[in-house]
Amino acid sequence: MRERFFIGFAILFVILLVAGMRVVNDSLEGGGILPRLFLSQVVPGPNEALYGVTPSSGTFNVNDTFQVDLRVSSSEGVTSIKAYLDYDPSLIAVTSMGSSSSAFPTWWEDTFDNTAGKLKFLASAPTPGFIGNNGLIAQITFRAMGEGTASLMYDATSLALKPNDTNILNIAGSTTGTYTIVGLPDADPSVRSNGVPNGTLPAGTISTSISLATDENAVCRYALTAGVAYGSMTNTLSTTGGTSHSATVTGLSDGGTFSYFVRCQDEVGNANTTDFLIEFSVAEAGQPSDTTPPSRADGAPTGTLASGTTLSSVSLTTDENATCRYATGAGVSYGLMTNFFSVTGGTSHSNTVSGLSDGNIFSYYVRCQDGTGNANATDFLIEFRIASPPPPPSGGGGGGGGGGGGGGSTASGGGTLKGDCNRDSKVNIFDLSILLSSWQRVASACDLNGDGTANIFDLSILLSNWTR
Repeated sequence: MRERFFIGFAILFVILLVAGMRVVNDSLEGGGILPRLFLSQVVPGPNEALYGVTPSSGTFNVNDTFQVDLRVSSSEGVTSIKAYLDYDPSLIAVTSMGSSSSAFPTWWEDTFDNTAGKLKFLASAPTPGFIGNNGLIAQITFRAMGEGTASLMYDATSLALKPNDTNILNIAGSTTGTYTIVGLPDADPSVRSNGVPNGTLPAGTISTSISLATDENAVCRYALTAGVAYGSMTNTLSTTGGTSHSATVTGLSDGGTFSYFVRCQDEVGNANTTDFLIEFSVAEAGQPSDTTPPSRADGAPTGTLASGTTLSSVSLTTDENATCRYATGAGVSYGLMTNFFSVTGGTSHSNTVSGLSDGNIFSYYVRCQDGTGNANATDFLIEFRIASPPPPPSGGGGGGGGGGGGGGSTASGGGTLKGDCNRDSKVNIFDLSILLSSWQRVASACDLNGDGTANIFDLSILLSNWTR
């Protein structure tokens, strides 16, 4: 009796083990074991197909890229799929698609439109078609474009057809995507520009207003010497906190040059680590000789240049004829600067700089020397940023993984134009007549998706190319 018990227990264990292995094998059909263990299992009901996206949710920073797999699970063989998906292109944009590893080898359409926010996939597989869980349709790479909650939804015209042309797609039960897009933390300090006054003020001037602008709200301070950290500056401009900043300075005198070294801090605490120089002189009647270095002003460009800019002209003016040079780091004396302006020697100075790239700030520290050898002992900062890249243009298909979008098969019916059943280089009423006359027949000239019969999926392909 005891021996029979152990034999029965062993048989039951083997049956359960085999059954368990079959369940695991079914759930892993169509791909390697390890990747599938991490897929959310979408299990269809009887005579049903479901679409799903993996991952179906996530949080990404603006400018991040992320990949989404579009998959199908079906309890019956599916020979043709039509998966149209909608998204908000202000939040996410498609950068590329790939279908080389798709369960559907023959492709009729794989396009995206980042203006309308539309993905279109039309593909087919030979009879008996795909049956199982998590069969790959395509892989889509998105870029996060703007803050918000982005949804990836199925168009109501989406289909999943059996060999007999029956649509078994349950759109309502299919898994959609919801992705949270958050902004990158602001790590850049304010860009400063338009410092005034400059040049030479009239003799007798004992006070004046100094001012500058920033590209974002900020609080600006100044020092009378170079290299003072923002936190150590004790002079705050009296009008500040927005993008226009000013203060009245006193103690000016004839024949002097006055320099104010400005740094600003934005609302999230990013402070400038370099000086922005506002410098001018006050005239003195009958001054016997020139001992004053040139005053510099009108530095350009400022603010933000367009994405894709790789070179730009930098320029400034001086209040007297001078020769100007620049460095890419602060505090380099005029005599040690090795970068010369290509246009200089007068009062307008310019040079073309290269090596610019999207999303970065570029700073150039300028010093000039006049004809009597008076060189600036302080930097004049020309600073600007290049914008981050815009959304990618709308585009079509495939790519990725070698042969995405084509799947290695050619379309039947009508030569090079899909739907041109009579090969007259047009898709029109004559082709429609041929399709309808061979409806549900095998080996039809209008079997456009290659599933063995002329059916509603072929009609969809023909109509999508009408009059081309």
